[in-house]
Amino acid sequence: NLVMGKGVGFGRKPGERVDFTPDATVYQLSQKCDRGNPRDLIKRIDPLYLNIANAIILDAKNAFGQVDTSILIPMADHIAFAAQRIRKNAPIGNPLTPDIKALFPDEFQVASRGGDLIFEQTGLRFSDDELGYIALHVHSSLESMQVSQAMQTAGIIRDKIQVQEEIHTMTAAKVLEQQVMSAVPFLIVLYIDLTSPGFFDSMYETEAGRLVMTCCLGTYGAAVILAGRILDIEI
Repeated sequence: NLVMGKGVGFGRKPGERVDFTPDATVYQLSQKCDRGNPRDLIKRIDPLYLNIANAIILDAKNAFGQVDTSILIPMADHIAFAAQRIRKNAPIGNPLTPDIKALFPDEFQVASRGGDLIFEQTGLRFSDDELGYIALHVHSSLESMQVSQAMQTAGIIRDKIQVQEEIHTMTAAKVLEQQVMSAVPFLIVLYIDLTSPGFFDSMYETEAGRLVMTCCLGTYGAAVILAGRILDIEI
C-alpha cells in the first residue's frame, strides 16, 4: 500500500511503525497499468505527479463521494508521461474530447481543476485533449472500469448519436411525406362533401354504410400508426 498525506512518514525510519493522521489517504497498488506493474511504476514516477494525482482524487471524492482510489498510479503515470510529451512539444490528440465533455461534464470539471493545479506545480498547460484523458481516469474510478473501457464506451455512444442524427436527416423528408399522405383522405372527403352535398349520406345512414366506413376508418388508423413506427427508428 501507499499512504499519502501531509507530514506522513516525516522523520521516520524504514520499518518503523507509524500512526497516520485521519486526513491521510491509503492507496492500494492493485490496478494494472498499460505501462507496467504499479509497484514498479511508483519507483519511477516523480513524487510531484503522485501528489497532483492525489489532489485530483481528493477533489473527485469531494465532488462524487466514494471513488476507487486505485487509479492513483495509472493517473499519476499518465500525467507524468503527458508532461514529458508536452515538454518535447509532442502532445497527442484526443478525438473523444467533445464526447467526454458532453457525457462526463462533472468528471471533466474535476480534470480541469487538476489542470490548473498541474500548471501551478509544473508551469505546463494541459490542453483539453489531455484533460479529457484525466477525466476518463476520474470516470473509471466511479464506474469500476479501466480508462480504455471508458474510452470505448464514449466512442460507442458517439457513434450511436451520429447514426441517430444521420437517420433523422434521411427520414425527415419521409416524415413530412407521411404527414401529408395522412391528411390526404380527410381532404378528399372534405372536397367531395363540399362539391357534392349528400354524396356520403348512404354511407352514414345505412347499417352497411356505417360498417364499411368503420372498417375504412380502422384501416386508416392502423396505416397511420404503422407508418409512424416504421419511421421511428431507434438504435
